[in-house]
Amino acid sequence: MKEKVRFESVDLLRGIAIIVMIEVHVFNSFLDPAIREQNWFHILNFINGLVAPSFLFVSGFAFYISVHDKSAELRKFGDFFFRRIKRIIQILIIGYVLHIPFYSLHDFISQINYEGWVKLSNVDVLQCIAAGLILLLLLRIMIESNRVFFITIFSLTVLIILLSPVIWKINFRNILPMPVTSYFNPGNGSLFPIFPWVGFIFAGVIIGKYFIDASDTADQNILTIKMLRTSLVIIVLSHILLSGILPETITSLIPNPLFFILRLGYVLTLLSLCALVVQRSSLRLKFIYVASRESLVIYWLHLQIIYLQIFDGKSLNDLFGYSFGILECTVAAAALIILMIAAAKLWSMLKIKNIKTARRINYAFLLILLVIFVYR
Repeated sequence: MKEKVRFESVDLLRGIAIIVMIEVHVFNSFLDPAIREQNWFHILNFINGLVAPSFLFVSGFAFYISVHDKSAELRKFGDFFFRRIKRIIQILIIGYVLHIPFYSLHDFISQINYEGWVKLSNVDVLQCIAAGLILLLLLRIMIESNRVFFITIFSLTVLIILLSPVIWKINFRNILPMPVTSYFNPGNGSLFPIFPWVGFIFAGVIIGKYFIDASDTADQNILTIKMLRTSLVIIVLSHILLSGILPETITSLIPNPLFFILRLGYVLTLLSLCALVVQRSSLRLKFIYVASRESLVIYWLHLQIIYLQIFDGKSLNDLFGYSFGILECTVAAAALIILMIAAAKLWSMLKIKNIKTARRINYAFLLILLVIFVYR
């Protein structure tokens, strides 16, 4: 039961997050701007804004689950270490590939300008995840004591939250190269710089520790209820404090520490509810777990469908952007979700049936994309 709750609860959260992410990108790309001004959309926008914190949190949680009893293996710099590094590099590369302004090496060399380099260097959620995982990997290798490791992670999380408003005011472009500065603040247009977003990854590590430490089913039930109660208190207090009680000198801070704390409260609530479903319900929506296991594939593929310029040099976003009503967006999102789950299921089945064939297909696909990029 312990293993099931430990893994299925976070898998359930990640699966829900990737499905909602598809809806987010469909609505953001195609919904009529006039509809966005309606009151209900602001609520939907806030809910959608919990997707990225959830992904980041799950990344940290999953990292700790995978290395908590294998830190000695990491320090040997053997197969386990290089598998972790390979996975992180894969995430990082996909993150940058999604930002390439031209899908042709010739066009890239001949047409790239300053704005193109800025777009390429922007830090999105995948780059943030990769940066956070690299930091965690280095810390886990350098710090042998579990106690010191978690004190360090907790301290860094607090520092990141408190220092983010200061970091956001610094113009790093006068100090560091643009690809590096993009990791610190949104000065170059980054959506997910490590300040404060990597704090969600570190928070996932901290909560992952408590899940590991829960020794049996009873302990996990108690942990889940405590986490749910605590997260609800965090949410209520954060909303109250943001309602006008705090002085403007504090609420005007950007990013405000309460921005992080409030969203972390919602993520913990979602994880608690997922854990309760796993613990106390026999309901298993297998398609959500398939989406969770193949979240990276779904992330990349659904963005290609929306933004890849394959229709006479235009994408679906170029052709239909900001022109759909609520019904059209809902239907489009549902269709894309079904398509992505089907693709994830097929890919998952292939890997289970013949992992070597799946790897060959993966490498062949990457080679084809590289050849197209070079010779297009």
